[in-house]
Amino acid sequence: MPVAAHEYRQAFDLIGQIYDAALDPKRWTGVVERVLSFVHARSGMLFTPFDRIDSAGFYFPVNISQQFLQQYASRYQPYDLWAIAARDAGLTWTGNVIDGDDVVPRQRLLSSPFYKEFLRVQGTSRICFAMIFGRDEQPGILTTALTVHRGVRSKPFSSRSKERMRLLVPHFSRALGVMFRLRDAELKLAATRAALDRLATGVVLVGERRQVVFANHAARSMLGERDGLMLVPGRGGDEHVAAAAHGKTTEIDSALALAVSPEALDVPHFSTGIRVSRADRGPIALNVSALPDGNTFGAGADVARAIIFLTDTAQPVAIDTPVLRRLYFLTDAESRVVEALCSGGTLAEIAARLGVSETTVRTQLQSVFRKTGTARQPDLVKLVLSLSSTRR
Repeated sequence: MPVAAHEYRQAFDLIGQIYDAALDPKRWTGVVERVLSFVHARSGMLFTPFDRIDSAGFYFPVNISQQFLQQYASRYQPYDLWAIAARDAGLTWTGNVIDGDDVVPRQRLLSSPFYKEFLRVQGTSRICFAMIFGRDEQPGILTTALTVHRGVRSKPFSSRSKERMRLLVPHFSRALGVMFRLRDAELKLAATRAALDRLATGVVLVGERRQVVFANHAARSMLGERDGLMLVPGRGGDEHVAAAAHGKTTEIDSALALAVSPEALDVPHFSTGIRVSRADRGPIALNVSALPDGNTFGAGADVARAIIFLTDTAQPVAIDTPVLRRLYFLTDAESRVVEALCSGGTLAEIAARLGVSETTVRTQLQSVFRKTGTARQPDLVKLVLSLSSTRR
């Protein structure tokens, strides 16, 4: 369903605020408020459902009390009919928009303890939620959801409201992708070129003419090898990112054209990256996003309008063990188990490498789960990588 003419300006202004929040997370609450107005909802939240605030996660609620959040986390989350139904139906994939009425029949919800004891007290009976990032994302990207709610006597979410949510999802993903990739292991945002040089992820800043205005050390190293991806001269001495394969260069140029366009509403999700093959190693993965006008990465002729993240898929990820110990109070033995787990292998193989019994490894792993607030090995590995993959 296309965006109507009278909706364009409202959508355009909101999308601008979404990108502004990429480099200034304090703005996310205001963004959620604008979303509620855009889709005619009374409350909502942008949050990382599986990651704690004291590590890498965040919660930006609007018109939702702390008491509501605490009650949900401590008692009612296991009875969340919407979340259970969406999970069981396999709907919680990256980029999907889910209407609660579509997964849980209305009468079943209204007759459930989840509604009678919890939702009704909070004045909520309808939900629409968007999976900005699902649980199958790349390292450094946390599972993130945007939920919007309506009251007991409210009408269902219309197809127009759901289409508005779908319009916003890729922009949220691109802004949050920038935020996640620019966070270091201390969870600070790299907001200067000097800070970008300390990131292990390759970062290229691109100007209005799609010219390179800056490339950090990691990016220069990858591009300097001229294996699949490289810098080539353009008009006036500018440099541009290009691939050995002409078709990939066209794909990169198209992605950058969308990123630098101030009028682009229909854009691909951040996860829709570009993979450039190399001669004898794994490919380089590129993720592209727009940058807000007020970013601090350059000025004048060097102002950055878009950002490219380059990931060497053949490069092993270094685990930042000191950060893990400091954040989660892990023992030396627990830290070794986490490092071994991230290197791959079964628990029996890990036990053999560490010279301990498999029972010991299981006991230490359960302790790590408790300390990190995770429950499964994939979630633990993803948490560890989110804290370590951008550290130099």
